[in-house]
Amino acid sequence: MLLLPLFMLLLLLLLPLLLPLLLLLLLPLLLLLLMLLLLLLSLGRNHLMAVRQVAVEDLSLNFYEGQITSFLGHNGAGKTTTM
Repeated sequence: MLLLPLFMLLLLLLLPLLLPLLLLLLLPLLLLLLMLLLLLLSLGRNHLMAVRQVAVEDLSLNFYEGQITSFLGHNGAGKTTTM
């Protein structure tokens, strides 16, 4: 019977010392989890769901002698795949 009040008293005395230590240990973990969540949200739906899109379909090209031909497109448009 006497052990419970002594334990509670000891806990109350040590709590101010343990709380900063717990915060120092948990704060980096919480920040890491927050950064991971923000990264997942910034990737967007296509990256999270692994949705594949057709980059190039039914393409016809004509190259002429003596002319410079360029191949333009945004990232992921299929330029390298087409070459």
